[in-house]
Amino acid sequence: MLLILIAMLPIAGLTVYSSLDLRQAQADASKAEALRLARSAAATHASYVEGARQLLITLSLLPEVRSLDGEACSRRLAEMLKGFPQYANLAAVRPDGDIYCSALILVGRVNVADRSWFQRAVKTRAFASGDYQIGRITGRASINSGYPVFDNSGRISAIAMVALDLRWLSELGPTLGLPEGVTLTVIDRNGTILTRHPDPAKWVGKALPDALIVKAILEQRHEGTTETSGVDGIRRLYAFTPLVGGQGTVAYLYVGIPSAVAFALANLALSRGLAALALVAAGAMAVAWLVASRSILRDVNRLADVSRHWAVGDLDVRTGISAGGEIGHLARAFDRMAGSLKETTVSRDALLAEVAQRRRAEEKLAEGLAEVQSVNKELDGFAYSVSHDLRAPLRAIDGFSRILVEDHATRLDGEGKRVLDVIRGNTQRMAQLIDDILAYSRMGRLEFRFADISMEDLARSAFEDLRQPDRAIRFDLGPLPPARGDRAVIRQVWDNLLSNAVKFTRPREQAVIEVRGRIEDHQAVYSVRDNGVGFDTQYAGKLFGVFQRLHRQDEFEGTGVGLAIAHRVVHRHGGRIWAEGRLNEGATFHFSLPTGGDGHDGS
Repeated sequence: MLLILIAMLPIAGLTVYSSLDLRQAQADASKAEALRLARSAAATHASYVEGARQLLITLSLLPEVRSLDGEACSRRLAEMLKGFPQYANLAAVRPDGDIYCSALILVGRVNVADRSWFQRAVKTRAFASGDYQIGRITGRASINSGYPVFDNSGRISAIAMVALDLRWLSELGPTLGLPEGVTLTVIDRNGTILTRHPDPAKWVGKALPDALIVKAILEQRHEGTTETSGVDGIRRLYAFTPLVGGQGTVAYLYVGIPSAVAFALANLALSRGLAALALVAAGAMAVAWLVASRSILRDVNRLADVSRHWAVGDLDVRTGISAGGEIGHLARAFDRMAGSLKETTVSRDALLAEVAQRRRAEEKLAEGLAEVQSVNKELDGFAYSVSHDLRAPLRAIDGFSRILVEDHATRLDGEGKRVLDVIRGNTQRMAQLIDDILAYSRMGRLEFRFADISMEDLARSAFEDLRQPDRAIRFDLGPLPPARGDRAVIRQVWDNLLSNAVKFTRPREQAVIEVRGRIEDHQAVYSVRDNGVGFDTQYAGKLFGVFQRLHRQDEFEGTGVGLAIAHRVVHRHGGRIWAEGRLNEGATFHFSLPTGGDGHDGS
């Protein structure tokens, strides 16, 4: 059944894709139709504007208008208005803005000097249209246009005016045969609705510059299409175009087709396709369930039942399935497996007995390790005692050889002096070796006193004690993070690493020691880099063993215990120490310590 569902996924995806493709095609078609309707309405408006311009030219030539005879002019304009129902009024205005002639009866003095159409006509001395307004004589919503009347000297003697009644816009919807739900709206350049189909009474005169469709039109200011919410909050596909007057755009007209209407066919196709796909999938799964129940599940249930017997240890039960096909092969494999499991049980019991025996051996081994650790502690104590006892005869040998050198120097020949020097040198090296052994042993038994340490001060102090008047040393100490540990034994780590940096730099060369620090993985890490003879990296692991040396004794002095002491100190603090180097290119020793807490005894 799952395979059937998976097989249906590509078909479902194709259905959705086809629906989206159809949806896009319908969107393009709807926008094109809306744009066609908008252009048709704009063309009608353009014809009215052109008619108004022609009519005004005619008015400017009438003797009644040019003579400024108010009564004669008013009678003539009243007769002409009867033939132009699309206009709300015809009038003539003096240069100061007073209307002296009107097709409609004037009640009192009416001045239009503040109207935009009047100001534009005076300024441009040509045909000009104004903005949306409510007429002071007609009381109706209109867009007025004006045309200058010139006297014989070329001065403006009057402005002829025609008021285009905006009620014709309300009749555009029925005239264009707009489908159900389609809206037609006209707004002026400020976002005020001049007319709207349907429900003109509800919307005309409202200023809605923040409505999404109005903002889109006023920002673009030329013909276009978009999909957004209208002034009523309903999402539509819109097409819009400017309505052009005498000096350019005077308003904008837009047609909106509801998205639900535009995508109705695509939505219907998608729902029908998915419903058909669901029916096919349900039928296929029903057939698959019926076939599986009869030909597969019976044998599978038998296998499950047998496996439950095997789970409780009854390995004598068999499936008894002899049918062909994959289930039959699987059943016979199960039967063979049961036989193998029974044989394996005997081997398992024997193996468990062997494991128990090994566990007892491991327990004895653990006891042996405990004894070894105890012996190691005793050996540390023994080393300490033996080292201490060896120092007494060595001091005697060194003292007597010094007396021989000082009291009988003039009586000894060259060979005698050389032998005494060899005795004294070996005695001193043996004493140093004993001191190092004592220090190494002591580091295994010493109880550390943990405290916060200024590693910069400790490293600088160790270097100051290392200075030699006859040796050129440059010490470069960078900022070091503080650490936590036993100050005295950490000082020994610095002593060993810094003295090695000087010791393994050839005497005729200046020793350059760089010390740096950083925080890494919540531990303070310190690095000591020198320009000495270095070492082969493949032997880096041997550096920290007791008595391990990578250079000849006659070339560089030392006992091979100093780095072992440093290793034991760092390890018991919970850190680690390692080295990097190359022959004749110097070496770098790194060690890490905890930055806080109570420390760690890693012995």
